[in-house]
Amino acid sequence: MKVLVTIVNYGTKNHDYVNALISEYRSMTYSVDIVIISNVAKDFGPDIKVVVGLPTRNPWSLPFNHQRVLSEHKDKYDLFIYSEDDTLITEEHITSFLEVTELLPEDKIAGFMRYELDASYNKTISTIHRGYHWEPDSVKSIGKYTFARFTNDHSACYILTQQQLKKAIASGKYLVSPHEGRYDLICTAATDPYTQCGFKKVICISHIDKFLIHHLPNKYVGKSGIKYDELKKQIQCLMEIKNGKVSKQTLFSTETKFPVVSWDKQFYEPCDEKMLALLPKTTGNVLSVGCGSCGTEAKIYEKGLRVVGIPLDNVMAVLGKAKGIEVVPPDFEEAFALLSKERFDVIILADVLQFLPDPSRLLFEIERLLAKDGHVIIRVPNFNYLGVIKKILLNKELRHLYENNFVNNNIHMTTENMVKGWLKFSELQAIIIEHDISKDYQLYSKMFFDMFRGYLSSRIYIVAGRKVGAH
Repeated sequence: MKVLVTIVNYGTKNHDYVNALISEYRSMTYSVDIVIISNVAKDFGPDIKVVVGLPTRNPWSLPFNHQRVLSEHKDKYDLFIYSEDDTLITEEHITSFLEVTELLPEDKIAGFMRYELDASYNKTISTIHRGYHWEPDSVKSIGKYTFARFTNDHSACYILTQQQLKKAIASGKYLVSPHEGRYDLICTAATDPYTQCGFKKVICISHIDKFLIHHLPNKYVGKSGIKYDELKKQIQCLMEIKNGKVSKQTLFSTETKFPVVSWDKQFYEPCDEKMLALLPKTTGNVLSVGCGSCGTEAKIYEKGLRVVGIPLDNVMAVLGKAKGIEVVPPDFEEAFALLSKERFDVIILADVLQFLPDPSRLLFEIERLLAKDGHVIIRVPNFNYLGVIKKILLNKELRHLYENNFVNNNIHMTTENMVKGWLKFSELQAIIIEHDISKDYQLYSKMFFDMFRGYLSSRIYIVAGRKVGAH
């Protein structure tokens, strides 16, 4: 087995990591050749080739040079590896990849997830964060292996067989100029085989430990990602979905058509302190609609309040349950039927309304679950925000999408007035409106006495209550 490895390495900062990777590859029983893709000349020994130069003037385009190197040697090696300079691939990873590749259909590629280690050597799965998520309906067993699709295609590396590389090249989408979309330049270089060359990345969840790769710096520990035991709980749920014991239902579609990941519904997010501050002091029980990893909901529960959640799906539900949240099925009709006799002091709609075809209908439905003096706390992105407007003006694709409707975009371009319009079709009205002023614009906001806050805030919070005379 002949293996060609390409490693992208900027400057000299990560040389210790590069040397660790080289040492690992040299210890393998496979025949391994290594090429370093660099922006400056360097020497890692006589057996390590270094390719120097940028494909464009943008320094972040450097990783795209690896595609040319691999394609030039497509007939000379059996296996091809690309990785960033701090992502450690072992012989076990390669062996496991080859074993499952023999079973997978031609349009599927076995991929990896990155982990990091905390001070006690506990694993944090850094690949799992933000709006990325497991697709409950993707679980499939082939032989003794079970696979599922996780939507984050980036793990800072990939492995391709010779056949897979040639298919990627033949697609016409592999040897392309540096570009970005839902991922930035560096990440796109590692995800193109999955996102535009006719393949889908899948994770072998039945043997997950063999498909976890160490991100050596461990720099995201405590900042993002989920704990290893939380991953195991999710995998257990995915296995139950495969066996028909748990529903693969999802609450609503959470991904936009925009090439901007931050506009997707966030499955994993920290506690929203502003949301906590808006909770009335008289709150006793709370319903959270469309909850993910339950960072905010867990803090509410810790205050001694009862929290019920309608999760985004059952895979996310396990994280909520572990934090004390009462979880109902991820289906509006079924959830509302189960909760029909309940009355809640607060109902939270955090980044939910913009993803629904008819937001006013949901507002009408949840009003029935509201206690007599209850409140609905709504959070939506503000598409009047100057940061958004700037991004759209500079990007033709975004501008085109922005001009289209919900059917084409899978998101309402929410503003304060838009939410007020939805409230008019229910028995609810806005009581409090707060804007989450970006740090970049806080000084300007004060200078102009908040006159332009509608353009300086990235998010809008609206507390709604029943209209006067409503029952």
